[in-house]
Amino acid sequence: LLEEARRLHARGDLDESMPSVRCVGYRQLWEFLEGRSTLPQAVERGVIATRQLARRQLTWLRAEPAAEWFDALDSAACGRISDRIGRWLEGAGDGPGLC
Repeated sequence: LLEEARRLHARGDLDESMPSVRCVGYRQLWEFLEGRSTLPQAVERGVIATRQLARRQLTWLRAEPAAEWFDALDSAACGRISDRIGRWLEGAGDGPGLC
């Protein structure tokens, strides 16, 4: 990510007002590349921002009545998710609020 941010920063046509630069991780590295923080500070801020984003996403998802949860640590999760996507694509089992 750091090398990608360096290449984007070096282009010169991007700035911190752009949504792509304000994304988690990029924002913190941009501050480092601009000399406003150290790399360890940028990494720490990126970790904190990632956790905050994850909490906000979980809060939003928990409020979604049609959300289906899968245990990512379950060895059968990939197959279950694949089956669920297949049913969704076929139009079977669609509940309210789904596309």
